[in-house]
Amino acid sequence: MSIRWFLIPLLSAALTGCQTYQPSPPELERHYAAWLNSVPTNDTLASFAARIAATADTPAAWTLDDGLNLAEAEALALFGNAELRVARSRAGVTAASAAHAGLWDDPVLAMDVTRIVSGMANPWMFMTSISFTLPVSGRLKTEIALADAGHAVELHRIAEREWETRMMVRETWVERAAMEHQVETARAYQAELDALIAIVDRIEQAGEMTRTAARLFHIERMKLVNDLNAMEESLTLAALRLRQLMGLAPHVTLSPARDLPKPPAPESLPMDATRSLIEHPTLQTLKAMHEAAERTLAHEIRRQYPDLGVGPGYEYEDEEHRVRVGLMLPLPIFNRNQRAIAEARAERDAARVMLETAMETLASDRAQAIARLHGAAERRRVMEERILPLIDAQFDDARRIAELGEVDTFMLLETLRQRLEGRLGLIDLIAAEARAGVALSRLLGPSNTDDNSAPPSTTEGGASW
Repeated sequence: MSIRWFLIPLLSAALTGCQTYQPSPPELERHYAAWLNSVPTNDTLASFAARIAATADTPAAWTLDDGLNLAEAEALALFGNAELRVARSRAGVTAASAAHAGLWDDPVLAMDVTRIVSGMANPWMFMTSISFTLPVSGRLKTEIALADAGHAVELHRIAEREWETRMMVRETWVERAAMEHQVETARAYQAELDALIAIVDRIEQAGEMTRTAARLFHIERMKLVNDLNAMEESLTLAALRLRQLMGLAPHVTLSPARDLPKPPAPESLPMDATRSLIEHPTLQTLKAMHEAAERTLAHEIRRQYPDLGVGPGYEYEDEEHRVRVGLMLPLPIFNRNQRAIAEARAERDAARVMLETAMETLASDRAQAIARLHGAAERRRVMEERILPLIDAQFDDARRIAELGEVDTFMLLETLRQRLEGRLGLIDLIAAEARAGVALSRLLGPSNTDDNSAPPSTTEGGASW
């Protein structure tokens, strides 16, 4: 009777402590409809920024009512980017693992009932025991440390991905802004060309120009229209990529991209500072991976030490009641977890080499990025200060001559082409300088980068449109 009243509560407690399964099927149609019609509100974005402890260059006052600037686009991408949402969701796996690490193994209940069929007076024999493991080896502490280290790696990967997402937004923003200005420039050139075509047509009608010469200007205009269509297609694609990075539906309206990311000032950067390299998100992730490798090795070494198995039991035989206690202690003689320890030690060494070489590569890449930024700024300056003024002067002279009725067809067409190519080339060079600045910011990391979302006030230290 006493055994029954002991086993029933024990089994009941074990069963009531178990979880039950609840299915959660995806509702794709509902999700897609909600995504198409959803744009984050100002309050939602402000709450999200406070929750993730936004950096200093994240806008303090949220409003999307007056259009979208670069800083708001970056923050919106941190909120809605699909890959970031997946990464944060996956971090819940390691968080759950860390929250439930270091638990004791469940006890094992054993029962044995025997009936002797040879006609004994008391044919029944009964034996029960409950065995559990005492973690005297200390492996549960190392298991907790390992799970925490694994979760830290995932969090650092998210931070690294967030920084990369911001850089991708800046690159796409620059591409979209450049295409917007190129489209505007091409349309302005088309208006100038139309004005010249009107002059050329009058000269042709007066018999002072052949039809074949006048036709060259119309051919030039048709080619421009075709090129303009290609530019508008590129602009549309850049805007769609920007929406995708921010997690917005393709039909969401975006304001024009006018501001450019301000490139860091190379002369003010601590390029030889060890701390500035270590603080980069990529190195922080690799440091966390090395720490996880350390914790793995510590855990595998701790696992070679045995835990103590304890199994108290009760026996009933021949109307005699017996209580016993069994002990089990594995002896680390043959295996001693040697393979896992050797693998963990090799993984730790590999993680250290990855960290060290990544630091070397990052330092070299920074130096190259500075050189590229200097080169891009110099090319933009030469085009802006030397080449374009000559092209504009040549165009003004050619147009005045044409207005007087003296048209050198090939010189005028070549001047027109040079004018368009020069203006489009300047836009390309400004965008190239901005992209070089983004590349340098990517290598510097958020802790070594100033507010890169504000547009420069002048062309000094960074180009503007």
